[in-house]
Amino acid sequence: MWPVDAGAGRLGFVTLSQTWKAKRINNGSRVEVQPSDGKGRVLAGTRATSGSAELVFGEAFELLQCKVRAKYGYQLRIINMLHAIPGRRTGYRNDCAMIVSFDQS
Repeated sequence: MWPVDAGAGRLGFVTLSQTWKAKRINNGSRVEVQPSDGKGRVLAGTRATSGSAELVFGEAFELLQCKVRAKYGYQLRIINMLHAIPGRRTGYRNDCAMIVSFDQS
């Protein structure tokens, strides 16, 4: 995931509506978020934060996609090129965004 500030203390990222994470949010919005490295390994000294997630499309998706492009630049372009290789299961473009609102502690 490529997280960005979604405003109002929320976290956002773009994804494909057919991914497991998007399907899971459609079945229940409760999530736990914890910082990790690029391989998904939890960073030492961090802890999970609970919240709820929602999928957004259209203008809200476009806004977050622009933020992701601005923040990650060339890294994102390289990944998108790899995803575009014919025959890869991941050869689809992101079509929605997920916004996580954290519980008040």
